[in-house]
Amino acid sequence: MASGPRRSRRKHTQPKKASKKAPAKKTRSKKQAEPPLPPIDWVADEYALVWALVGRMEVKENRLVLFGKTAQMRYATQMASPLVTDIRPLQNTVGDSKVVCYKRMGADIMPEYFATSPNTVGRRVKLKTEWYVIYL
Repeated sequence: MASGPRRSRRKHTQPKKASKKAPAKKTRSKKQAEPPLPPIDWVADEYALVWALVGRMEVKENRLVLFGKTAQMRYATQMASPLVTDIRPLQNTVGDSKVVCYKRMGADIMPEYFATSPNTVGRRVKLKTEWYVIYL
């Protein structure tokens, strides 16, 4: 038995013949880049934009989407226990995503910026909202 160095089959087999047709590459359509926005001055005019943002967060359809379902207290009319706390979650019937909610708030607060680049305004409103909710 002749012992020599072992050879890997993959390295020493002949390559398969290439097919005549190369598969077509899929290309994505390029979206137009939004123009860059200048920095938003949130603290100008005694925090007017921040208070407008807080006001938009308090609207029921935005509040349900951003902060989730809330508990509801119900009063029972039974004689044995006049006050029964039955905690049931309210339904989120809005059906919007958080991204849509942030864009809607940005359109209400800053319509001039929203007209030029709605995605950037939605992203900046999201960052500011999360910063105020988490850190304050």
